[in-house]
Amino acid sequence: MAIKNVNFIPLLSTHKEFLLKAYNQKSVVETGFITFDYPMSDVRLESLINNWLSESEYYKCFIVEKNSEPIGAAQITNINYVNRTCEIGVLFIEEYQGQGAALSAGLQLLEIVFEHMDFYKVLLRVQDINPVLMKGAEKLGFTHEGALREHVRHKGGRCDLHYYGMTQKEFYEFNFNALKKYALV
Repeated sequence: MAIKNVNFIPLLSTHKEFLLKAYNQKSVVETGFITFDYPMSDVRLESLINNWLSESEYYKCFIVEKNSEPIGAAQITNINYVNRTCEIGVLFIEEYQGQGAALSAGLQLLEIVFEHMDFYKVLLRVQDINPVLMKGAEKLGFTHEGALREHVRHKGGRCDLHYYGMTQKEFYEFNFNALKKYALV
């Protein structure tokens, strides 16, 4: 069943237990975030949450809810107000993966970035070990801009880091078709 109308709420320090579960689940440990070591300790996660809460000018973090229950996290990171660019990312607990929650949350992040922040461009970084996220980026209308070969350390080896981008103009050209095709809202 497809997830529709997920809600964003502000990240609070009380979300630590939920985020610890989300960041240490098998699917995240397997595909991993580019800049984190897994599994993540309580101390490391608390440090990250404190940074996310205090650096609101450059990071915007949200908890994603469905029926008032947390099901994931969404972030706008590396915010550059001069160039009007940023990166986005999402993370969901396993029970809600593969149900359209990432697409719905991704679209909401794009709406925030392009409609409310009036940014010019959004980037999304994806490791080649996560083909589901690569396909999801394309479903949302991102363009594959290139790859850095063997750029990320992963499980004793290396993997490629792919960059996907979308401009504000591309968002407005693609947005209505995405809403109809994936029935996200």
